[in-house]
Amino acid sequence: MPAPQNPVSLAVAAGYTSLTLTWQPPPAGATPLGYQVRIDSGTPTDVGAALSHTFTGLGVGTTHLLEVRAYA
Repeated sequence: MPAPQNPVSLAVAAGYTSLTLTWQPPPAGATPLGYQVRIDSGTPTDVGAALSHTFTGLGVGTTHLLEVRAYA
């Protein structure tokens, strides 16, 4: 089975000590079974078929690298 393409339309909303990452499924190719997200190159978190995830407990005024990937 081919791997799904990357999610599209990524967006981030910032809260006081949180970041919410949202995305849309890839427009073509294999349908993802789910998604994994991670922050700052840490351990991936499986979020299943959800199209968003909120990272909490972040420092005020800090910068972070957010990632999402689809899996089949």
